[in-house]
Amino acid sequence: MKQRILQGLLISILMIGGAASAQEPYPRATTPVRIVVPFAAGGGSDAIMRILSKDLAQRLKTSVVVENKPGANGRIGAEFVAKAPQDGYTLLAGSTSTHSANEFLYKRLTYDPVKDFAPIARVSTNALMLLVNSGSPLRNVQDLLDSARANPGKLTYGYANASGNVVGTKFLNMAKLSAVAVPYKDAPQLMTDLMGGRVEFIFYDIAGTRPLIESNKLRILATSAPKRSSTAPGVPSLSEMKTFENFGFVIWLGLFAPQGTPGPVIDKLNQELRAVLKTREVRERLERDYHLEVSDTSVAEFGRFLAEQRRTWKQLVEESAIVPE
Repeated sequence: MKQRILQGLLISILMIGGAASAQEPYPRATTPVRIVVPFAAGGGSDAIMRILSKDLAQRLKTSVVVENKPGANGRIGAEFVAKAPQDGYTLLAGSTSTHSANEFLYKRLTYDPVKDFAPIARVSTNALMLLVNSGSPLRNVQDLLDSARANPGKLTYGYANASGNVVGTKFLNMAKLSAVAVPYKDAPQLMTDLMGGRVEFIFYDIAGTRPLIESNKLRILATSAPKRSSTAPGVPSLSEMKTFENFGFVIWLGLFAPQGTPGPVIDKLNQELRAVLKTREVRERLERDYHLEVSDTSVAEFGRFLAEQRRTWKQLVEESAIVPE
């Protein structure tokens, strides 16, 4: 009898302890929130998340650490977060590459962009830049087209993510041109080779290339936006050229948690991230310095956006005739 009473007391204590643990406020001040960027330091996703992490830490009242896990078009970092504890302390800076395009570029993906992740909020959208090095004889898009036609199959373009690959291929297909595609593990090496002339052109976001553009090491020929941007009126959109009518592509960045993370935690992160994005200093910096369209989405709105983007990029990959690896 005494043994049964003791067992009952023990079970009650465990249940009370479990309930207290379940009700523990998020986040704990002693536990840092880690945002995994699945690309190298210095890239666009990395730069943006480091801007946001400071204010996000203040609002969450705990430290927010940005950690880079680059490689394989974002697949390494995405897989890491997909398998992380479902407690809100390991998050992913997901993007067009990890959640819109990779599914259609690889025969075997080690994570499921839908089933393995809980969307939190979209951070931004922006166009890609068509870039050459500042010493290149290619001064505009027409120069690039003429050079490609005069040297069929000899020009090279590089990419370090799925967006750069798909948009570059679409650009060449619309112009009925050929060039050699050169994949890179990370953005720093891609930029080094572009500046060194080992690849002739790339498509990349301005967030990851702004210092090189401002120091006159890279030159923008055009953007992939549907129309000329009001923040960069001197830079043409490819869609202005007859060859590239309806050439309008944007990429996006957002925050994700592993699927199964409690709803209240997701809601808390959505609320605080949106509050950070609404602050004047952060918004102005992202818009002015990185030419981003800053987002303000609920969890449901971000989910609907993701479904639409998967349909869009499935079509883009198919139209670009890229054979999945």
